[in-house]
Amino acid sequence: MFAEEKLNVIREYLKTKFPDYTVDEGYEFDHSAQTFRLRRRNKMHFVIISEEFIDDREGSKIKTSLQKIPLKKYFHQEGVTCVIITNSSIRKMKGRTFK
Repeated sequence: MFAEEKLNVIREYLKTKFPDYTVDEGYEFDHSAQTFRLRRRNKMHFVIISEEFIDDREGSKIKTSLQKIPLKKYFHQEGVTCVIITNSSIRKMKGRTFK
């Protein structure tokens, strides 16, 4: 599991970036990733961040790295509901692929 300070950085970033959304989270043991669910009325988006991405960065570097990813732009694309972030890639997906 991750240090609470790193998760707090991610939570605060998402709450700032998506102020009208409720942010829920959970750990995906099968995929070694932290999942953040963003909900607002009839909209739902998922940001899935790999364990390696979180472990390999200090809290301040996590925020800097996330700021470079245009999450809002991705979620405005037709059908994109899930963004998966790893050290090696950023994948946009339609629909929810994790449990």
